[in-house]
Amino acid sequence: MLNRIKSFLLLTSCLVSISALSKGKIVLVDVRTPQEFAQEHLPSALNIDIKNQDFSKQISALDKEDSYLIYCHSGRRSELATQQMIQLGFKQVKNIGGINQAKKYLEMPH
Repeated sequence: MLNRIKSFLLLTSCLVSISALSKGKIVLVDVRTPQEFAQEHLPSALNIDIKNQDFSKQISALDKEDSYLIYCHSGRRSELATQQMIQLGFKQVKNIGGINQAKKYLEMPH
């Protein structure tokens, strides 16, 4: 429980520092399957499965003014999702790689 609280506080502090870079809010998006997401995910992450046939529709419903940090298992799916989001007109989208890379990315000062 203590580790989860520490993770949440760390993520929150990172998101606050990142939010200074953008006008909108920061949204963390996990593009893995719901099963992978259920096993492990980063706190406050939104799960939108890139393999789902409604992925483009679900992504399109998001606010294009917000900033998005995208991750998956290894970084391949998050790169595909990032490219799709850019094609859909999202301006502030960053692929932060696989879940382990994403953890490290969120620990770094921004």
